[in-house]
Formats: sequence, C-alpha cells, structure tokens
Amino acid sequence: CSSDLDLVRAAGAVPVSSGDLVTMVRARWSDAQLASHRAAAAALAAVKDEVFAAIARGNGRVTEYDAQQRAWKSLAAHGLEAADPPVVAAGVHTADPGFLPTPDRSERIAPGDLVLFAAAARQRGVRDAVYADLTWVGFVGDRVPDETQHLFAIARDARAAVIALIAERMKKKQPVRGFELDDAA
Repeated sequence: CSSDLDLVRAAGAVPVSSGDLVTMVRARWSDAQLASHRAAAAALAAVKDEVFAAIARGNGRVTEYDAQQRAWKSLAAHGLEAADPPVVAAGVHTADPGFLPTPDRSERIAPGDLVLFAAAARQRGVRDAVYADLTWVGFVGDRVPDETQHLFAIARDARAAVIALIAERMKKKQPVRGFELDDAA
C-alpha cells in the first residue's frame, strides 16, 4: 500500500516542506502586535525588578512562593495576564526545569543563592496581544562566585553569537534556521 506522499512522488512531483511558507504567511506580526509584545516585555522587566528588590529587602525571610505571589500581583498591576504562574526558583530549585513553588514546596531565598525568575505574559485587554516570555537569573549577595560568573559568561556569549548570526543574515536578507542558531550558540 503506497502512502499519499509516494503517490505524489510517482506523479513526478517533488514534495518540499511548507514550513517557510507557513512562517511567511502566519508568523508575521502587525505593528500593533509588535508594540504589544514590547510593552509586555517592558512590563515583565518591571515585575522582575520589583520581585528582586523584595528579595533583597527580605534578608532571607522571603520564600520562593512569597516572591512568586508578589510577581502574580505585580503582573496584574502592570496590566498583564498570564496563562501560567511566574516561576521563582532559588538555590537547587534553579536546576529543576519543572519547579513551581507552592506553599508546601518552597524554600527561603538566602544569601549565596542564585534566583531564577521566569514569566510569560501579555497585555490584558489588548486585541491580538503577543506574549513576552522572559527569564532572568540573579544572585543574592555582595559578590558573585567565580564559577557562577564563568557559567554566566558562557551563556551570555552563546546568546551574543545567536544575535550576531541573526543580524548578519538579516543584513544580507538571507534566511536563518533554528539548527543554525543552535550551532552558533
């Protein structure tokens, strides 16, 4: 029994992926969508600043759950909506990609901890609003350990390589594919 693809090939046609066409037609933002995305990203940065400031003022009394709940409230105060709660993870929880703090599963954020803050949100009440999805990592303390600085430099340089490749390709009006970005990173 031949597949539909085999029948197409037998007729002399050469099948190609529709991915580029779908991207060109469906994955373009209007100016209003781009503006909503940028506004959501700026608001998320403000939420992150508020959460990190609360952690800094907390002197080891703020838990991951406390910080997450502050972030939830701050999202709403900044006119944002989110399908999922923000993630605030500290210490060993930063290495758990599925971690979500709860009242029963939450540690105090202490000096020496790395803190991961991740949130995805869009402007509430804006037609066709586009989500911004951002992640930040901070350190609680006066001096970031050398190993942490080294690891951050690796991630920073990988991101810079990706951005440079995108900029180069855009300047030359050449396509760029995901695997090429992975390779650059």
